[in-house]
Amino acid sequence: MSLVLTERDRAVLLVLWKLRFVTLRQLHRFVFQNLNRSTATNRLLALQEAGYLEIKTKYMHTVTDRDRKVVLITRAGNTELIRAGMIDEANRNDVPKANQWTLSRPALMHDLQVVDLTTALFKTLDMDIEGWHSDHDLRIWIHRKNLRHWGFRVPDGLFKFRVAGGGQCQIVLENEFARYSAKSFADILKRLHWQYPDALVLIVCAEKNHMATMCRWAHYSRIWYDKKEQLMFGHFPDVASKGAKARWITLDGGMSPDHALLRGIEYQES
Repeated sequence: MSLVLTERDRAVLLVLWKLRFVTLRQLHRFVFQNLNRSTATNRLLALQEAGYLEIKTKYMHTVTDRDRKVVLITRAGNTELIRAGMIDEANRNDVPKANQWTLSRPALMHDLQVVDLTTALFKTLDMDIEGWHSDHDLRIWIHRKNLRHWGFRVPDGLFKFRVAGGGQCQIVLENEFARYSAKSFADILKRLHWQYPDALVLIVCAEKNHMATMCRWAHYSRIWYDKKEQLMFGHFPDVASKGAKARWITLDGGMSPDHALLRGIEYQES
């Protein structure tokens, strides 16, 4: 492997390790946004030739991305991240399985939607990659701490962002792909309130009508009534396009002028 890796190459590998499957277009938006598509694709092909990643054909489409190619990390990519101190030695063999089943299952569409949402949040808030924990990160942590029997909820991502006036705030991302019932959603809200009482919980819904229904369920449960502005609902196409700047609904209706998310947007734009 004679290819000389750059910090951007390692950023690509870390994104792939965290998110497991990412399309070519999504990688361009996330990591290569200042380069044209052909240059970015050529670099990814070079990384594949050197053995650090693989580019495969998927069999399902996301709402916002029609790219049929997905990229995933290899053991050689993991080894490079270990060498750079970016993941633990125990994760050397932790690579996603790429076969016809994994590349066609409905869950892949959910996972690629999470990539869209993660990218949009990174573009609209000032977030460090060190403060970002994917669902894969969280599952590994729960397994290593032997906490599975505690009933922890694994969200689709945890993020920390800086806000105007100083300090940081945490986001919990939940992408609602499979529809919840009122009972199951109340259980999710209860666990999130217990695990992340000070975070902004972003519930992203595929359909506007169901978003309104879930908001009503949250009102009925009253679980987040002590922190109404922290539970927020957004429509997937809007959030995937605008990130933090999407039109969010809270249990109080809208956001107050000093809401943490608005102060995060202000910090990013300053």
